[in-house]
Amino acid sequence: GSVIQYYLEAEDNDGRIFQYPQNAGWQNAEYLSFGVYEENTQTLALTFEEGSGAFLDTSGYAQTVSTYGNPSYSTTSAIGNHSVYLEGDSSLLEIDSPFLAATEYYVDFWFYPEAEMGTRDYCRIFNRPRDATSWSANNYQVRFNPAGNNTRRMYAGADGQFTITFEDSIDMEQWYHVQLEVRAAPPGDTVNYYAIFRLAGANDNTLEQKYVGFDDEVVPGFAPLRIGKAADPTPGVYPPFFKGHFDNILVYNYPAGQLDLVNVVGIEDGYQNVALTYELSQNYPNSTRIPKFALG
Repeated sequence: GSVIQYYLEAEDNDGRIFQYPQNAGWQNAEYLSFGVYEENTQTLALTFEEGSGAFLDTSGYAQTVSTYGNPSYSTTSAIGNHSVYLEGDSSLLEIDSPFLAATEYYVDFWFYPEAEMGTRDYCRIFNRPRDATSWSANNYQVRFNPAGNNTRRMYAGADGQFTITFEDSIDMEQWYHVQLEVRAAPPGDTVNYYAIFRLAGANDNTLEQKYVGFDDEVVPGFAPLRIGKAADPTPGVYPPFFKGHFDNILVYNYPAGQLDLVNVVGIEDGYQNVALTYELSQNYPNSTRIPKFALG
């Protein structure tokens, strides 16, 4: 969990000194750095169960959570008693840490978009870019894509390696569970990596799930992770802010979810084609009568 900052210095026989990066040791100078991490660990855990004060990372890395605007605790929650509320005009969470990027990973969080999100295009709600001033070239990102008639569908991607866009639009004013996983394919497979993206409803039934195979390794992005808005945190600057709640935000530096390689499209949250009535008919094809089911 430690981040080591350092610089290199060389001095010749005449006492002339050169430093790399230049001017290291001066105020606000840039340094080289590396982080001491452990493989197969949870690298971020924001449960918001502290309920007041600073937002705490309860993973073993205990990373600092910085804020813009005025994020606040809320008792509207998906898990436990509290979530974080972002008012949609200036608020976001930022974690500047080398431990939140990996070539294989698992991202898991809950979110509740308020009605206004139905009019905000390409809102990056979860964004780990390679450049702090950009919303592109991400290690991972989750965003809203426009789907027509003020509706939004979910998108996840690591730019240059994979993109996944769901077919169905989502409703506002309800909880959703997002899971995104990247993992190496088994030896001898036709691709090198798989990305799996799952969206579930408030009861954690799968609404949609897709996976894709790809070959090029995901490039880690060491710019800050931003939750609620990508790139420039200035109000009014594209892309837009997220308005609503987040809960139970978890990140792992390995594919901890082990999501199934299945595609599920267009499942409604709630009744999922459950037979409500049935009628026993003559066996088919010896009869033209076919069993009848009423589906809900």
